[in-house]
Amino acid sequence: MTATGETHALGDRRGESGVALLLVTILGVVLMSSWAIAWKGTNDTVRIERILRMRGDRNVGVSTALYEAVDLLRSGTPSTDPYTCLVTVIVEGRGLACKAIYSSTSPDVWDVVVTEATAGEEALLPDLPGSF
Repeated sequence: MTATGETHALGDRRGESGVALLLVTILGVVLMSSWAIAWKGTNDTVRIERILRMRGDRNVGVSTALYEAVDLLRSGTPSTDPYTCLVTVIVEGRGLACKAIYSSTSPDVWDVVVTEATAGEEALLPDLPGSF
């Protein structure tokens, strides 16, 4: 207040300037927290999509190898029971080595199991023959 009884605009708002700073700080923390949550969610989504795509590619390769292994049974039956061989398929320009295991459950029924081959199996197993 001045000598004439008037109040200054700055004099009345001195206590409120701390409140404004506090509100701006809280708003900044809330905005940065929401940005961090959005960033993490986006990063997780991208990572999960990449994993699912890789899993799908792997399944396509194993499914193709299974088709080739079962199709080979049209030419005859394996010479030994169980019979194991290496099936190589091309998936997106890359070769995928799979191990095919043929086992007989009865004279005319064969089980064919196909899995991804390890490096040791790739070196030891014979390739898929043209016919049995």
